[in-house]
Amino acid sequence: MGVDILKILMPRLRNGFTVVELAITVTMIVILASISIVTYNHVQLRARDNQRVSDMKTIKDAFELWGARTGKRFDESQAGSGGATLGWFDGAYGSTQSARDLLWKGGYTSTPIKDPIDKKTGMPYYSYMISYCDGSHNSRVILARLERPPSKTVNQILGSDDGDINDTDCTHSSFTNYTSAYGMNYGLLIEL
Repeated sequence: MGVDILKILMPRLRNGFTVVELAITVTMIVILASISIVTYNHVQLRARDNQRVSDMKTIKDAFELWGARTGKRFDESQAGSGGATLGWFDGAYGSTQSARDLLWKGGYTSTPIKDPIDKKTGMPYYSYMISYCDGSHNSRVILARLERPPSKTVNQILGSDDGDINDTDCTHSSFTNYTSAYGMNYGLLIEL
């Protein structure tokens, strides 16, 4: 009598899975993998953008320290395009060194700073640039392209980024060229 009740309560055990069970399992694995990949890519993108913002603050601090120690302005640096600390941050132009090397070899940064993607050919461009804001000899704008574009324009960011700078409006031709032709969408004003 006890055996009959067990047969009723416990259905016969079967070997293996049905096709439907396997299909459901595979579908769930694919869905979870897709979600993981999208999440991982988003986390990587945010990490790169955070690194760019951090690098730009380091560059700003390094230039301010360089200016304080040397007593020089940007156009006296003998770095970048025309020796005036302009153009690609890591670009050596002719006989001048790059602004990156000026800061790194001078001991103002601990490592040579470069964009996490570091791509200067073909859109989109990912590398740091240095531009005039208004043609002043004692100020520059360090520019970058964030992968998640900010909700503000570069000029709006510059106007609200530093407490002592109000309504900064960069109009120099190199600035407008870098933001439009190269797609730079984030900036930080550096004043010596």
